[in-house]
Amino acid sequence: IFYCLFIFFWILVGLILWVKISWQTFVNGCIYWWCTTLEGMRDLIKSQPVYEIQYYGKTSRMNAAQVLHDKYMIWCGEQLWSAFVLASVVALVICLITFFVVSWILGRQGKQQSENEVTGGRQLTDNPKDVARMLKKDGKDSDIRIGDLPIIRDSEIQNFCLHGTVGAGKSEVI
Repeated sequence: IFYCLFIFFWILVGLILWVKISWQTFVNGCIYWWCTTLEGMRDLIKSQPVYEIQYYGKTSRMNAAQVLHDKYMIWCGEQLWSAFVLASVVALVICLITFFVVSWILGRQGKQQSENEVTGGRQLTDNPKDVARMLKKDGKDSDIRIGDLPIIRDSEIQNFCLHGTVGAGKSEVI
């Protein structure tokens, strides 16, 4: 469920960004944030990259220093950041609501599936004394008992499988 919610979160962020800001603002904002991450390494790069900036049908060419100081590019970066934060918060709230709804639905289905059903005339009980009483009434109880539960008569020569965690009492049965 977490994998699906993770993918759903990023799809929602993308859709909200697509609705909230224009493609031009998105691309120019990405260029601005790209240049801010590379600002410390600008002196190490011998040939400075030149970016093509779209501005309402016109194209201008800027290097990283110009991108970082241009008011329009700063505005695009701020618009992208605020839209991204808004999209992330909205997507997070939607994903949390989805998580709780899906968990409730799956929990309800699991509870319904794990309810005890009477099939073939058999009944499930948690009380070994009830089982012992039924075996004694049918004359199928043995003298050998495991706790309060007698084993079925003449099953002493068959194999038994005891399983459990450490300290569960398997050796006590033997």
